[in-house]
Amino acid sequence: MSGIKQTFLRKPKHELTPQQRNFKLFAIGALLLLGGLSVVVAAHFYIPPSLKQELVTLFSLVIAFLGAIMAIIGYVKLLLSRINHFINRS
Repeated sequence: MSGIKQTFLRKPKHELTPQQRNFKLFAIGALLLLGGLSVVVAAHFYIPPSLKQELVTLFSLVIAFLGAIMAIIGYVKLLLSRINHFINRS
């Protein structure tokens, strides 16, 4: 069991660059957004109108909203890091 714990606590061999971190943030946010919206559509079609449907939809919209915020932040940070890279390159 200690071998598994050491694997997770070990530092990665290489750190991610800022662009890789920003793209990872964007990708995770986009997946959360799409997943949340997919559950909203699925709840509309597969759960009969009830309080349960409304709660599932509300929870899914919260996840989609958080994913959209993450995707926007990741995209803007990625854009700014690319602009910074091109400005400082010369």
